Amino acid sequence: MVIKGLVFDFDGTLTRPGSIDFAGIKRALACPPAMAILEFLDTLDPERLPQALETVEKFEMEAAEKSAPNDGAADLLAWLHRRGLPWGILTRNGRPSLDLALTKFSPGVKDQAAFILTRDDVAPKPDPAGVLAAARLLQVPSTEIMVVGDYRFDILAGQKADAVTVLLTNGRPSPMRPEDQPPDYAVATLADLRVLLDNLLPGRTG
Repeated sequence: MVIKGLVFDFDGTLTRPGSIDFAGIKRALACPPAMAILEFLDTLDPERLPQALETVEKFEMEAAEKSAPNDGAADLLAWLHRRGLPWGILTRNGRPSLDLALTKFSPGVKDQAAFILTRDDVAPKPDPAGVLAAARLLQVPSTEIMVVGDYRFDILAGQKADAVTVLLTNGRPSPMRPEDQPPDYAVATLADLRVLLDNLLPGRTG
């Protein structure tokens, strides 16, 4: 297996899970509980859409204010930088909340990202467009990209792009559905992901 770049989800992957109130957003929008928020926005009349987007962005900014790097995120990103393995972020969030949340990370982390792709840039996951865009930006085949995320949409997007997929569970039950194809790997923590990468990559450093 050849891994030449990583695509990270953001909320619940590089940040600690639980900062964004998805249930609260759905209540505010009158979105059906079983429906994804961005997909619900696609069903709205043009007259309702601006206010609904404003509501989503308000919740996202509030979540970004109280977000924090996930356990092991700083160590993992520093290790990837030392290894010279490029990584970037692919999120369903908008750019303003992402930029705010990144200020909670160590100085320079944002500059180390090879790319940052939000819903303002590409079709949101589970569409594979973001993973394919990341592969183009890194100038490597999508089969040599590893997609890491804590939700099934991350895994589905990676699978549709023929990338290697890793589900980060954060010690919680898997969000995958019975009809979903399982991810290539599952890890409980970002520290576990580093161990996985250390075993997969050539020139192990321990």
